[in-house]
Amino acid sequence: MLRKFLLLMGITLLAACSANETEEAVNDEEDAVVEEAESTEVDEASPETAEEDNDTSEETESAEADLAEVEVETVEEEVDIAAASADKAAFGLVKDDTFTNETGQAVWEKYQEMTEEYTLKDVFIPEGSGSSSAEVEELMSDMEIEPDSMDLGNGHTLMIYHFPDDELAHENGEPFIMADMTFIFDEDDHLIHSSIAPGFYELDLSGTPNAEDLGDVISMDDLADDHDPQVFAVGEMLINEATITQALIPVDADDNTLGLYVYALGDTIVYSNGDLFFTISADFPTYSYLYFQDLVQAYSTM
Repeated sequence: MLRKFLLLMGITLLAACSANETEEAVNDEEDAVVEEAESTEVDEASPETAEEDNDTSEETESAEADLAEVEVETVEEEVDIAAASADKAAFGLVKDDTFTNETGQAVWEKYQEMTEEYTLKDVFIPEGSGSSSAEVEELMSDMEIEPDSMDLGNGHTLMIYHFPDDELAHENGEPFIMADMTFIFDEDDHLIHSSIAPGFYELDLSGTPNAEDLGDVISMDDLADDHDPQVFAVGEMLINEATITQALIPVDADDNTLGLYVYALGDTIVYSNGDLFFTISADFPTYSYLYFQDLVQAYSTM
């Protein structure tokens, strides 16, 4: 059955919204979440996070220019939502080396299974339902990992699974986290968002696509075939009966490396947003959810 779905067809990968607009959209939740998220045991340190604090202001201003606002054309199209939702093209950006070793690869395989087994609540249907935290824990029980939970301060709860590799360890003996799988539940304990991210990774700046080269990209297949970006998180939400998938990729923009979230319905890119990569890399799981909320807000105002 064909249903009408408003696609933001005029958005290029660099210009879904400015950094200022994104900051406003997630500011209320981010204030309540990020301070707590810093204490979450996510092993995602990156060389970019060690930059001097006094450079941050200048880089943020430059990033705002790189994510400059452009005119967005809203086009009403007939789309087969069910068929498009079944094609989770963002997942296709994950490559063999996205997750560093067999531990990470096994978690990636499990996440794909989970997306077929759990039920997402549609964030546009208040009376709808999704899998409960207990049901998700039962589905994850074969992984033999206990999750950590955190109150996001708005009635929503984050539940995260850290997957260590005991054979790889820091100098203090703590094992490297090879992957994180995250689930977000609303105030009624219904699943509304999930994501996965590598815990241990290396950013390949030499292979990062240039911002100027992404302006004409309108599909995930084009993004993969023409630019082959690294991927640092993938996730999904159910929005107005459409399953929207999300992928985080690094983008080279002059003196900045941006973390760009790209959203797709099927293969078609419908939205993008982001921030400086070193900011997002401090907590991939939490920022994946926060920036998805920006898309929800944008759609709700259409």
